[in-house]
Amino acid sequence: MNRNRKYLPALAAATMMMIMLTVTAFAGFVPYASDNIRTANVTLTGSGTSLTATVTVSGKSICERIGVSSFSIQEKRDGAWVTVKSAVPGYNSNDASYTNSLTYTGLSGREYRARASCYATLSGTTSTASPSSTTVTLP
Repeated sequence: MNRNRKYLPALAAATMMMIMLTVTAFAGFVPYASDNIRTANVTLTGSGTSLTATVTVSGKSICERIGVSSFSIQEKRDGAWVTVKSAVPGYNSNDASYTNSLTYTGLSGREYRARASCYATLSGTTSTASPSSTTVTLP
């Protein structure tokens, strides 16, 4: 039994290294963030049959361009998501954020979500994110 004790420090060190590597691998994970994008969020709210989707993209600093290449409201039909309203792509130049809203009058009992493809360009490098809202079922 004393012979096995000499291996305990090596086993403890190996275990600590595995834990440190695992923590390091997950420490940088932030949903919808990237090199140039701090946050990218899409929200969808409903009031009666009226829906409002809002997309907000925030850069880590002032970006050459920051915006969306696509932004839409989708309705679930027969188990598949179908785009029912979309916005023209938009962006801001030399800015740290971009926000846009989209409205749609939906149908009672139907399920909706909003999606966007966001980007931010800084020093000639473009980062992207594709957030989606939670789903909303109209009353």
